[in-house]
Amino acid sequence: MENTGTILIGLFVLYAAAKIAAFIFERFKTRDEAGFAVFSYIEGFYNPRRRHSTLGYLSPVEFERMALAESAAMAVGG
Repeated sequence: MENTGTILIGLFVLYAAAKIAAFIFERFKTRDEAGFAVFSYIEGFYNPRRRHSTLGYLSPVEFERMALAESAAMAVGG
């Protein structure tokens, strides 16, 4: 029997394939429009959620949230 991690990876791969297919079949009027669609996907979905080893295996969103909380605690504590 497959474990939960393997199933989740499979679902992520399926989702990624669906997103790629959407780009393949999408008809863009200009190269800039296509570039913006790819940029929006990378910056809006992939990068904010992907865990980075250089950030202690936190996503950029989690890392920024933690850094802001630490900064606020230092400002209050002094």
